[in-house]
Amino acid sequence: MDAILITGQKVLTSMPYFGAIAVILFLGKLLFDKTTTYQFDEELTTKDNKAFGTTLALYFVGLAIALSGLGFGIGT
Repeated sequence: MDAILITGQKVLTSMPYFGAIAVILFLGKLLFDKTTTYQFDEELTTKDNKAFGTTLALYFVGLAIALSGLGFGIGT
């Protein structure tokens, strides 16, 4: 029973960090949209541009790797 309570406490303690990372990822998407000349919906749906999809995916992977340092050491 104590293990469940400790795990629940760690999850609740890390929720603000998860929320902050989600907000930063959303802001990163907005920044990506503003700094590129491409139209996000048009490139992925109308033109079916696989290169744009790859670029967007790798941008988010890089951003997630950079933000993963925020979660390092949480709950220790």
